[in-house]
Amino acid sequence: MSIRVLVVDDSNTIRQALCRDLKEREIETDSARNGGEALDKLGPGHRFDVVITDLKMPGLVDGERLIDTLKKDAALAEIPVIVVSAFSDKDKQLHNLMHGAAAFFGKPWDPDLLAVTVKYHAAQKHRLDHVSSDSMTDPLTGLSNRRYAHKRLQEELDLCLRSRGSKERRYLSVVLLDIDHFKHVNDTYGHPGGDDVLRHVARELRSISRSSDVVARWGGEEFLFIFPGTDLGEASEIIERFREHLATHTVDIPSAGTLSTVTISGGVAEFELRDTEETLLARVDAALYKAKQEGRNKLMASQSGRVFPVLSA
Repeated sequence: MSIRVLVVDDSNTIRQALCRDLKEREIETDSARNGGEALDKLGPGHRFDVVITDLKMPGLVDGERLIDTLKKDAALAEIPVIVVSAFSDKDKQLHNLMHGAAAFFGKPWDPDLLAVTVKYHAAQKHRLDHVSSDSMTDPLTGLSNRRYAHKRLQEELDLCLRSRGSKERRYLSVVLLDIDHFKHVNDTYGHPGGDDVLRHVARELRSISRSSDVVARWGGEEFLFIFPGTDLGEASEIIERFREHLATHTVDIPSAGTLSTVTISGGVAEFELRDTEETLLARVDAALYKAKQEGRNKLMASQSGRVFPVLSA
């Protein structure tokens, strides 16, 4: 089991010593000079198993604030935090343990004991991650399920809201796709054939997704695609190419021993400043509904109160 630790301390000497001690005991490390830098490294897509932090650090986010922030964030709350601090005050140690720290070490620390503690808490997190993964995956398609999609969408919306007023706006686009005439697929090939089609579409969707994207089975024959850092035009182009590809290639239906063609309809919308999760999903759903009304096998976009077709390049 590989373990990766984020070491947070404003002292370059302490950071290097902690990283050296852990690496010598086969634990991977990265480091941050303060809590703010640590939170940046703990953004979407991070792969840290444990955080080791000092308490007293410069800036707005010291060690205690870092612990508090992590424990209040649904996406980060399961990461064990180990405090390594010069504070010897027993009340201070108890305070941090009661507020979310997994363990407390004084400076200087015992390298072997620290490494054993890191490995123990990392193993605990890996077990929780496995259970969580099972509860966040659609068993038929292997894609993320609706629960996980809700969780990730809210995380991305929070990042977009935080970027308001900053020089670099964060983009986010969402696409809702629906397999056309899926009832006819089930009626023609039976439910096993319908499952074959769902698995095929899921594989195709996974093949066009980037590591930062989220593709989920939203329910029934619907799929939700979350595109972080992507504007309406780019997301529309990706999905429109996918729609055309799907419509012009046959689908193997092993359970029925035949080939068929499948089309999809879709709605796409980009996050707008007044959006909540509910309003963004409502706009995407309205665009999908319009695509169905317009004859299916189409992609419609919602922007600034308008719904309009996405045209092929």
